[in-house]
Amino acid sequence: MIEKTHEHCAICDWLGREAERTAREQGTDHWSSYDTARDGTDHAAHYLAEDGAS
Repeated sequence: MIEKTHEHCAICDWLGREAERTAREQGTDHWSSYDTARDGTDHAAHYLAEDGAS
């Protein structure tokens, strides 16, 4: 499951994919990714494996 700060946001979508990829590479079932855009907007995505497995 991926939760994002903003729906239909390219930055949040990318952060979600990166959070999932990083979690799998690290062998964990969760990861969070954050970014702040030049205009000061905060973006975040949180990945949590739905079955608790990576």
